[in-house]
Amino acid sequence: MERESRQESCEKEQRHSNNLLPGANRASVDRITTRSSGRPPGPASGNVTRPRVVAGCITDAVLGRRGAAAALAVAGAAVLVTATVASPASRSHVSLHRPLHLPRLAPGAPCPVSHVDSSVSFASRFGTGAGLGAGPAFPILPTGVLQLAPAANFNSKSWAGQKVLWLVLPSYRGPVLIRGGRLDGNSLVRFQTGNLPPAQLTIPVYTRGVQPGGLTPPTGTRYLPSYTRLRGPGCYAYQIDGTTFSRVIVFSAVSVQP
Repeated sequence: MERESRQESCEKEQRHSNNLLPGANRASVDRITTRSSGRPPGPASGNVTRPRVVAGCITDAVLGRRGAAAALAVAGAAVLVTATVASPASRSHVSLHRPLHLPRLAPGAPCPVSHVDSSVSFASRFGTGAGLGAGPAFPILPTGVLQLAPAANFNSKSWAGQKVLWLVLPSYRGPVLIRGGRLDGNSLVRFQTGNLPPAQLTIPVYTRGVQPGGLTPPTGTRYLPSYTRLRGPGCYAYQIDGTTFSRVIVFSAVSVQP
């Protein structure tokens, strides 16, 4: 009788410790969590449930009174491991190399150039021209048209290009990965210099870059001068990936006569 009483007490304590009503199960709690937060529970949403070990229950139901010290040691280790999994450092690394999700353009269709974000005061706050797309990372390309200088200007046989300034608003503090491709063809967007330029451009967390026009921008603003390199005229798109967003910015490219 005493043993059964201890077992019932243990079960009640465990239900209280895990915030479960009598008769509830893990699945019902998951459903409640999903409805209240809009996100699934557990590591996928960034929430890690910390185990709470009730020493009295472990002592009576599992190890016996002589194993109490060992039970407490195990409990401490369990909490330590859980804290390590939930630490900010372990959640800070998010791969930016998502699959490209660029749209395809039907033959003869007009290039759907992205719009300038009119909600951002590019000139007065950041000293730049207007940026395309929704941000927080923008190519400064006010007309949405890139005028290509000849490939020979870049010591290249095939890859023409033009300067593009990138702006990252201070509201976003993470890294940025930029790639792209042609929507009415099969060519990639490449970046910077060289006969065969790199197929991606990165903006690190601590990039300051230039400050256009001598303006002092808001703290945390990042600028990166760059070259966008293309094989020829056409309709293209950048895919801009951060830890919390993925944007597609469409632009057109035309050749400049030498």
